[in-house]
Amino acid sequence: MLLYAGISILIWPNDWIGFVPAWVENFGTSQEFMLQSHGIFEVVLGLWILSNKKIRWAALLAALDIASIVIFSGLNYQMLLTTFRDVGLVFMALYLAAADDQQTPSY
Repeated sequence: MLLYAGISILIWPNDWIGFVPAWVENFGTSQEFMLQSHGIFEVVLGLWILSNKKIRWAALLAALDIASIVIFSGLNYQMLLTTFRDVGLVFMALYLAAADDQQTPSY
């Protein structure tokens, strides 16, 4: 999901720009810059998870990233129609972080 979203953001930013809140410009940056930065971040985070290195930290960061999308998009019914899947993804990322305690044998 992270790789798909990140790559899609970088290739088709016009499809995603509407999800970036206008208030990001209050911090001296543009919506386009924030979108591109987030796309790169999600690609890197997706590759990190696939690398299986320090997976607990990658999964916690993924949970924080996805939770922030839900929170900053607005906790209202209209946005929940779009972000409801993200709630499940947050819990899956948290499970991945917790499951990292279980060392699986290498074959």
